[in-house]
Amino acid sequence: MKCRDRAARKSSGRSHLAALASEAVDPPPPPPDPSLPKNDPVEVAGLGTYPRHLLANTMAFNVFCHLRNDLLAPDGPLPFKLPEPTDDQVASAIDFMLAGLPRMQGSALTATVRRPLVLDLTGPGATTITILPATAPDGQLTVTSGADSTATRIHSTALDFIAWATTRKPWRDRCHITGDTHAATPFLDHLNII
Repeated sequence: MKCRDRAARKSSGRSHLAALASEAVDPPPPPPDPSLPKNDPVEVAGLGTYPRHLLANTMAFNVFCHLRNDLLAPDGPLPFKLPEPTDDQVASAIDFMLAGLPRMQGSALTATVRRPLVLDLTGPGATTITILPATAPDGQLTVTSGADSTATRIHSTALDFIAWATTRKPWRDRCHITGDTHAATPFLDHLNII
């Protein structure tokens, strides 16, 4: 009897997770209400202060990252298939990650960037940003749009970035560095967006 109950719970749990998975990707959420104060700062416990409009991106990141990297096969226990992610789904997660990059690890990560580094992400969620060193001893890294043409470049797909920048997968298997590898390696070794 206990085995049957456990099997029924497991089956019910899988059905529930399948429903959640489908809700997470279809239909997409409605656009934000433009009347809300989107740039008001909001403290996210343990993660830093963000503009209000990025709170939805926080949830998008959590659902996207955990569903695709922790729960579903091949890395997770659930054998469900999701459709390929859209640009908007990946970009929302990436936007939160890049906003959190200077805030989440403090001085340990800041100390690894002595010269600008370009992060060039391709595929769904593609973006190119430059990570600038802190300008004050107690300052943070700065993330700006676009590429500094003289900087070392870190190339990856945006999907892979979600996995390696959260240390779910090793960055060395998913990145290609052009320029000064020694400038990028300490940053990549220390990066752990949570």
